[in-house]
Amino acid sequence: LSYEIQPAALAGGHDDPAQGVEIAERALALVEPGREPRLELAVRHLLIWFLNDCGMSWQALDLLERSRPLYRGCGESEPLLLMPWLEARICRRLGQLGAAEDGLAEAWHRCRAAGCHQDLMLVSRCAAGGGGAAGGGAVLPAGLAAGGAVPGATLVGQGHSAPGIRR
Repeated sequence: LSYEIQPAALAGGHDDPAQGVEIAERALALVEPGREPRLELAVRHLLIWFLNDCGMSWQALDLLERSRPLYRGCGESEPLLLMPWLEARICRRLGQLGAAEDGLAEAWHRCRAAGCHQDLMLVSRCAAGGGGAAGGGAVLPAGLAAGGAVPGATLVGQGHSAPGIRR
């Protein structure tokens, strides 16, 4: 099992997030906890993404919360860089638009600072409302709206923080 599980899971779950959940769960069962933390984190990140896309946002949020120590333990990794985007997608699905706005702004700035131009473009697309069923909606971070980074997008939400999500 290698980091190639990510493209495989993405290909398998692109049109069917339930299939993505199934693939990610099978992959996670093959990873010995603690032995390969970056691989475990990559698979958990995908599982969280697909759970959210399946409408299982509370389960996705629960797994994200339980995975935070792993995110922090992996240091400067792609999943850590993209965690605010994942969190923003969950917030969006849960109707927490202010928290989604904050998360997208953080993700956008992290991607820009890290020079991850492809991820920057995808975060901008998500912010403009083209991020798929769960990531869609016209949620544009205030810093992006002011700078016009995504033309035609609309700002919604009122600066709540993601930890303020309420069930």
